[in-house]
Amino acid sequence: MSGPVMFRATDEERPEFARFGMRLRYARLAAKLSRSAVAQKTKLSDATIKFIETQRTRPTLQTVAALLGVPQLGLDLEDAPSFMRDALASILNQQRRIAGPMPVSILCPHCRGVLIPCTEPHDYCTQTSYRIVAPSSA
Repeated sequence: MSGPVMFRATDEERPEFARFGMRLRYARLAAKLSRSAVAQKTKLSDATIKFIETQRTRPTLQTVAALLGVPQLGLDLEDAPSFMRDALASILNQQRRIAGPMPVSILCPHCRGVLIPCTEPHDYCTQTSYRIVAPSSA
């Protein structure tokens, strides 16, 4: 009977994965998110999040990309292991292309302010959420 395959980092990779695991933990705690909450946002298990934070497993490219895609964590490409960054940039660019462009700004008929798409990283925002930039003087 064989158990789950655990991907171990090589000696050269280990320090970078340790740094990424610590960065993930600090970002998660700063965002006041539980491991379960991060797991839900990334469609990973909370055990996977724990194993990455404690350097028990080597995360895959897709796993790191999913974690970088959680706005509340504030992780960016520089937080990822350096030897993964080129491949991650390609994955993230592809995800942005699939998501499509944001709607363009419009003029509010009531206050004459310019409304632009909300890009704040909140769960309640949608592509139709707008915020006022500045009222016009006309």
